[in-house]
Amino acid sequence: MLKNTLFAAAWLLIALAGLLFLQKNPRFQAASLADLNTAQAVDVYRLDLSDEQLQDIPDVALQLAHLEQFSYDGGEYTGAIFDSLWGAEKAHLDEKLRRLSQHKLCFLSEKIAVWADLQTLNLPNHRIKQLPVGFCGFAQLKNLNLSGNLLAFLPDSLGYLQNLQILNLSHNQITALPHTFFALAQLKELNLSHNRLIATGEIFCFMPHLASLDLAHNQLQRLPASVRKLTRLQWLDLSGNNLSAAHQTEIRGWLPRTKIVF
Repeated sequence: MLKNTLFAAAWLLIALAGLLFLQKNPRFQAASLADLNTAQAVDVYRLDLSDEQLQDIPDVALQLAHLEQFSYDGGEYTGAIFDSLWGAEKAHLDEKLRRLSQHKLCFLSEKIAVWADLQTLNLPNHRIKQLPVGFCGFAQLKNLNLSGNLLAFLPDSLGYLQNLQILNLSHNQITALPHTFFALAQLKELNLSHNRLIATGEIFCFMPHLASLDLAHNQLQRLPASVRKLTRLQWLDLSGNNLSAAHQTEIRGWLPRTKIVF
């Protein structure tokens, strides 16, 4: 009898744990906007709207005051569309671009500042040109993916994201980094590939935890000597830049334990 009672109690605990998981897992409770409208918003801490067709973040999502993770993938990167359809009929291209535009954000609202607990923000492959001032008030943010957008510059207030560990800004149009970029001292992974950077400045003096750095396909001619301070760096991609053979040898001497791709 005791054995059966303990067995039943164990299954009850598992069931309760499963119920709690379902309440906090967006794949079950907020898999779509329709589900979100009927969910108990206070229980939703992850939200992925990548299957929706949105051009703005819906108001119902902005009611999730305790949201920790938000994802909305804009689909195929627009730049790659022209490469893959080079020579295709214009009508075909126009139709594909029209359908993709239904999934893409053109701006970020200041209203997202209500997500004070946000730790992960994934907004790749949209058409965002600038970041709102309130965006950089996410003190808890650890993972930020804004790859495949139209960012030409970054606000100085980006430096307020001092808990950021993973930052992906690849496939944008960034020409220079703000002087506050050095404040991102907790970064472990930084991807700035496929931008228009001519120089990086001395930002690497202040990133002791950096393990992965992707600077591929920019317009760099030199790296600062401060890159040698990245003693934990495991991976460095510098392919597609304008580095001389002599400077490549110099960089290898600075980072003898790092896997470097030229």
